[in-house]
Amino acid sequence: MSNLAAIVPFYNEEKFLRKSVKRLIDEKIFDQIILVDDCSNDSSSKIAHQLASEYRFIILIENIEQKGKGYSIKQGLNKVETSHVIVHDADLEYFPSDIVEMFEIAKDKNKSLVL
Repeated sequence: MSNLAAIVPFYNEEKFLRKSVKRLIDEKIFDQIILVDDCSNDSSSKIAHQLASEYRFIILIENIEQKGKGYSIKQGLNKVETSHVIVHDADLEYFPSDIVEMFEIAKDKNKSLVL
């Protein structure tokens, strides 16, 4: 595929998590999608488990205690097996199609960081 992973840190995102991950899947560019649950107390964890069981390339990490977004991103980075990685918030703030565009810029111009 494209050698790209997405880390999706989340906390209590039951309203958005499934749709957010499905949007990433629909782009068909991710070798890995790493979901990191920061001790959600809603049904987010159940949704994440369903997604991870449905798609082989989705990995679920569950923090033992709540430590915040930065820690969750670091946990996700420990599981990345690709040369490129993005962090995608689960709240539908960004369009995955923008990720595709940024990834193409990174590859075409041999850049290690695109904002």
